[in-house]
Amino acid sequence: MSIRELKVKKIAAIRQSLEEFPESQFSEGLKAAFQINGERQQKFIQPIVKKTDIDTIMSEPEEEETNTEDLSDLLDSLSVFTLSGSQIPTEKKTRALRNLIELSLPNLKVALKSIDIKLWSDDIVSDLNKEIMNTENIPGANATLLIHAAYYPKISELTSSAPRLLMNNILLIAKEVGKSVVDGLIVPLLFQSNLDRPQSEVITKVISESLNVSQRLTLLKAILSDGELYFSSNNENIMTSRKYLRPWGNSIFQILNTILIAQPLLSLDKPGLFDLLQPIQTIVELTPKDKSSMQLLLVLTSKYAQVLVEFDALDTIEKICQISTMFLKRSVLGQITSIKKNLPLTNN
Repeated sequence: MSIRELKVKKIAAIRQSLEEFPESQFSEGLKAAFQINGERQQKFIQPIVKKTDIDTIMSEPEEEETNTEDLSDLLDSLSVFTLSGSQIPTEKKTRALRNLIELSLPNLKVALKSIDIKLWSDDIVSDLNKEIMNTENIPGANATLLIHAAYYPKISELTSSAPRLLMNNILLIAKEVGKSVVDGLIVPLLFQSNLDRPQSEVITKVISESLNVSQRLTLLKAILSDGELYFSSNNENIMTSRKYLRPWGNSIFQILNTILIAQPLLSLDKPGLFDLLQPIQTIVELTPKDKSSMQLLLVLTSKYAQVLVEFDALDTIEKICQISTMFLKRSVLGQITSIKKNLPLTNN
């Protein structure tokens, strides 16, 4: 089989899966995105590939003139952070960090272009955390910029697990300003970094230990729409480039599992459920031995039985299992059998 014939076969399978999921709110857009000749319509790409949160914040017109000379003293006081940590008097360090945090958004943008926070020690970043959390009514855009500058460069370049202090700093601030951590760190890691094991570890830890239900649901929607929903509705973009997550790899499946099993469980609606099942079916059709797909279905059947019954999704999952050749499908089918046996009790 030629490469072109293989591509046509795969796209035909995707289109067939989309037709079987009329409930999916993204089906029409995805149908329009794929042509049988293997080309993706530019019309569909344009509204998705757009400036993201950090990029928008950094490039939007400033509402007031920014006098960089007024920042010279602050920049000088912050420059020593790249050279030393413990030698800096606590009062001087606190005052400099507080002055940075309290800058207006236009001035903060200018300042961050002149500061390499990546070179700051984890102890100083910890102090920055404390000042952010102690600042009442800090604007979300400001917190997002600071978190992105403090953490994204370090985390995106990790080749091994994050140091304990760095990880604890992230978990701590995520509990206080979770949305800014999602916007400034997690989403950029998903859609911009290589998303290797160290980055995935950071994301899953933040999801399981710090994010609330609303923030996890926002993250789930961003993944299911391949970023479309998130970037089209969020005005605080901070990234300068964008990649796509599909087809899902093991890292994305692991993140989805973490989102779904973290307590309290999510309240999935029908479109969200079928937006989750559709790409799983497509992956299994193309790779029947895929293990991660079955693991995710096992999570759904064990944790979200009521939702599956309410939205008539059991037959869809059974159909996916029939296609799969992975041994885990037996466990999924066993869960479905148990759900159906208790169907009257479940419906009550």
